[in-house]
Amino acid sequence: MKLTKPKGILVVGYHRSGKTSAIELLIPMLRSLGLRVATIKHHVSREEFTIDVEGKDSWRHGAAGAEATLLVAPKEMVLIRRIETSKLGWEEIYSIIANQNYDVVIVEGFKSLAGRRRDLWKLVLARSFEEAKEIMSYLSEPVLAIAGWNVSWEKESWNNIPLISLPDEKEKLFSLVRSKVLEDHFE
Repeated sequence: MKLTKPKGILVVGYHRSGKTSAIELLIPMLRSLGLRVATIKHHVSREEFTIDVEGKDSWRHGAAGAEATLLVAPKEMVLIRRIETSKLGWEEIYSIIANQNYDVVIVEGFKSLAGRRRDLWKLVLARSFEEAKEIMSYLSEPVLAIAGWNVSWEKESWNNIPLISLPDEKEKLFSLVRSKVLEDHFE
């Protein structure tokens, strides 16, 4: 199967709500459909974070003034661009990977920067209904579902948005992805 254009799924929730675990469920399901999947992870560490390691050759390239370094290893590669990322807009960030011929791009985080975008499906991860409602205040449609790990929701939906308890109802999540995100987008 080949999508006509990449589909985006924005996975949002508070720290330790299960966003990464939900993505780990989604990727194999999408791959089993023959789709190429890429992810974008928003790293919001309060500490100074860098992918590069001080003193290593690639770091030395940057220290000497290189604006970008492509590190190529036998089984992976990474492009390090030395820029102030807080000044980048959503389109600039998303296009780096979305323009690389992937079928689905799953984005973890970025609720403030991308939560109101109507071209991204949102999957909300929450530990309680109150938390879900608070997160929803940052988002616009379309919202795929609100999910929680081992959360017993009192009802099946809220404002026509399905409430899913993971991992027990993972098939329900897969069905929503197939019917809403992927339906009518195959060549």
